[in-house]
Amino acid sequence: MSGRLNGVQALFREEVPQAIYVHCYNHRLNLIISDVCKNVTNVKMFFGIVENLYIFVSGSSVHAKFVKIQKDMKYKSIIELKRVCLTRWTAQVFACVSLKKVLSPLLVLLNNLINEKSDRAAESKGLLHLIDFNFIFNLVMFCYILGLFKNTSDYLQNVNAEMAESLTLISSIKTVFQSMRDDDSEINVTFNKLYIEATNISKENNITIPTQDSNKNNRTKKIPEKFRQFILTEESFLEKQKFISKSDLKLNLFLPTLDYIINELDKRFTNNTNILSSISYLHPQNENFLNYEQLKPLALHYNIDLKMFHIQRSM
Repeated sequence: MSGRLNGVQALFREEVPQAIYVHCYNHRLNLIISDVCKNVTNVKMFFGIVENLYIFVSGSSVHAKFVKIQKDMKYKSIIELKRVCLTRWTAQVFACVSLKKVLSPLLVLLNNLINEKSDRAAESKGLLHLIDFNFIFNLVMFCYILGLFKNTSDYLQNVNAEMAESLTLISSIKTVFQSMRDDDSEINVTFNKLYIEATNISKENNITIPTQDSNKNNRTKKIPEKFRQFILTEESFLEKQKFISKSDLKLNLFLPTLDYIINELDKRFTNNTNILSSISYLHPQNENFLNYEQLKPLALHYNIDLKMFHIQRSM
């Protein structure tokens, strides 16, 4: 479809050179989330842990215990963990939301397996160690961010979706993320809201909340010099410190994630916006049907005589 040499758009442009190829907007949103999950290191690690938790709980014996714990904790219905799929962003939404709902039963499960000294005890201990405050903040943050994308995505999949309304929604979601990013105050409203929620969840589940003083006892592990020649990146994973304060989370996780999303939105949704918006004003049910000023960008793009167009539109 999209091939520039032999795709449908190339064949179409042989007949109509001014034709504009529009890639599926919903798929563009999917690519943005997928790229964030693949290219932002800490985000990639977070979703890797989410996937590992799903795989671990999916084992028959472990899964049976997981279900029993939910029943014992009086959950109205059994909630299953969802698989992460990097090519379908909706999978990330469901994976985060379901994990957030059953976080407490999951932590009980991991602790029980460790105390029982079962054959999955070592694996349980490793996963439990990974569910720290950084993980909880990531979970809360992506439930919020992916929720914003889902509202837009639901409209784009509607059979009655219009081009102008779709562009307005895309523009509004860019504005939302940009306003979150531009809030440089010490108390960023959105960040503070997410941080408070992550703190409350951590307190409920007895997860240690880092403080400014945590850095005093948090030594960075160093790689021996004789092994450095084998490290492919400048900084090894072993040497990377965890975010040990509120400001660390904001500067090294929250803001970089927003920056990547905003850059991807700008890159994927900036071409021919004014021309594409004009198309909706050719629809008879549009309140501004055949509005001259609104249709002008489209007319100019297709080299239509504006004077003649204005006369014919008024007839």
